[in-house]
Amino acid sequence: MARQMQQLALELVPVGSVLAKEIRDAGDSVLLMAGCTLAESTLQSLHRRGIDSACVYVEAPLDPERDAVRRQQIEARLCQLLRCTGDSAASSQLKKALFEFHLECDA
Repeated sequence: MARQMQQLALELVPVGSVLAKEIRDAGDSVLLMAGCTLAESTLQSLHRRGIDSACVYVEAPLDPERDAVRRQQIEARLCQLLRCTGDSAASSQLKKALFEFHLECDA
């Protein structure tokens, strides 16, 4: 299974879910940062504040074709961005680290 972001109605968000995007109130103040784990009390508090949905990570089945396409997209984008860095060991390490970072963010 892989993780993907999904916007859910607050009443459908399971306790223990991890926020994929920050939650802001009507005045644009940040209530919760991305990465927070949602407890029952937190969900109740959000509901009282009038928050009706949250973007959380959910488990999604792996799709090998989508994964291969995404890897190719990341590789192409990194080649474009790092085209002037040459073929040094440091450049290769940077490209590898960025590639792994992007894969992890998509997971």
